[in-house]
Amino acid sequence: MEASRGVTHGVPGLRTDQFEVVPIDPDEDWYGIRVPTEHLWELLRTPGFHSWQGERWLFCCRQPMTYLGGWCNAVESLRPDDPSAFYEFHFDPDDEARGWGHEGFESGSPSLYVYRCRSCGRCRATWDCD
Repeated sequence: MEASRGVTHGVPGLRTDQFEVVPIDPDEDWYGIRVPTEHLWELLRTPGFHSWQGERWLFCCRQPMTYLGGWCNAVESLRPDDPSAFYEFHFDPDDEARGWGHEGFESGSPSLYVYRCRSCGRCRATWDCD
């Protein structure tokens, strides 16, 4: 089990400068990251959430981020002054979802999943669709 070794399950082609990257299956280009074991065990105890293509957890400040919910739930709970600016802030400039605008996620397909770092408060998001 990877959690007992302090390593995430991994994804193909993983590259990051925030964590130590660990080969899971280099022949298949699968890599995980090294994270303190206590954070991975906490994540394993955390209930999952429904997503189209399987849940994904983001990390920040060397720990898993807190899942806030889908786009509408996150906006309702965080109440940003400018939802459009809040949305734009979540994505890198080259992420295709950035160009869709937050209105595209209000129907639930495609879906936007929002997370917040417990340490620094930064929000980030992932997305997927059916």
